[in-house]
Amino acid sequence: MKRAAIIAAAFLWTAIHAAAASCFTPDAKAAVVGDNTAAEQSTPDQFDFSHLANKLVSAVVAIQSEVSSSAQKNAEGALREAGGDRIGSGFIFDPAGYILTSAHVVVGAQLVTVRMADGRVCGAAIRGADLLIDAAVLKLDCTGHFPAISIKRRARAALGEPVMAIGNPYGLAGSVSVGIVSATQRYVPGRLIGFIQTDAVLNPGSSGGPLIDSRGHLIGINTAMYTFAGANTGIGFALPIEAVRSEISQLESKGRVAHGWIGADLHPIAADLALAMGLKSNSGALVTAVTRGSPAAIAGLQQGDVLVAFDGQRIDAAQQMALRVKTAPVGDDARLTVKRHGSLMVVRVRIRQDNDGARWLADRNDFPI
Repeated sequence: MKRAAIIAAAFLWTAIHAAAASCFTPDAKAAVVGDNTAAEQSTPDQFDFSHLANKLVSAVVAIQSEVSSSAQKNAEGALREAGGDRIGSGFIFDPAGYILTSAHVVVGAQLVTVRMADGRVCGAAIRGADLLIDAAVLKLDCTGHFPAISIKRRARAALGEPVMAIGNPYGLAGSVSVGIVSATQRYVPGRLIGFIQTDAVLNPGSSGGPLIDSRGHLIGINTAMYTFAGANTGIGFALPIEAVRSEISQLESKGRVAHGWIGADLHPIAADLALAMGLKSNSGALVTAVTRGSPAAIAGLQQGDVLVAFDGQRIDAAQQMALRVKTAPVGDDARLTVKRHGSLMVVRVRIRQDNDGARWLADRNDFPI
């Protein structure tokens, strides 16, 4: 049976050939806008994004990171060596010069260079990066008032709606592609976030660019693609902006995000596993291990328990439960609803700080929380 390679080079961490880096050119004629609030009206044709593209492309940047070979290998084998360079995309979200991008574009970089749509080239400092969510904040070394794409407006992806991706695929800065939202809450191996799936074309170098709806609202950060042997298949993934918004202030002020931990491993419940366990549905998360002396152990969690709710909110997938734990405030007590031997019970567990978030880069079936 043919096996499809999921997520090109582990979430677009495909290293780009040196020739691609030479294509690192800007769209020097992009229009400058201070924000995307003026671009909120839909065009008559929902798939005609020309008006929005010309307004928003000026806030999208091309990113080049110089990374040592050791740093590339340290990212859980996700990056291949190619002259020590890595390219990606990003967008200015604060006119003071703050950029949002994917963490895997810049993590471990010794030097980050940003080329803007008007041709300016600036250095950038990594203010903070979170590999678990895969988001990073950069600060431009250049001074000035920069065009920006707002992250403040709450916008969620709707199934079937038209969207536009802007980025730097293969070093071709200012590239625009259009598609639809093919699915929401799409889970992929080894990741916690339910991604936005889109058929807007994404390629290596697109990571970190914005995904925009037909009203000009930011709905996601382009992150990954599904591929056969490196070829684009029309299946791309974007990190919902709602998953990032709450992290930005921590990344700016502290350089990292404090994630929760209770000391247990979770496993997704597939249909065949649910049938074997005598469960009526495959909702929830199966506890496969409990760390001795951990908050989970103190709360009484056991191997074989099925977690079905967090603080009273239903859990449909193991990734959901893991994300709820990871994003819970450290020091808080959480209520977990547990199904054990056919009966429901509620336990309280103290959230401690997780100091090993990088292990999430591994492509694994179990989720340590």
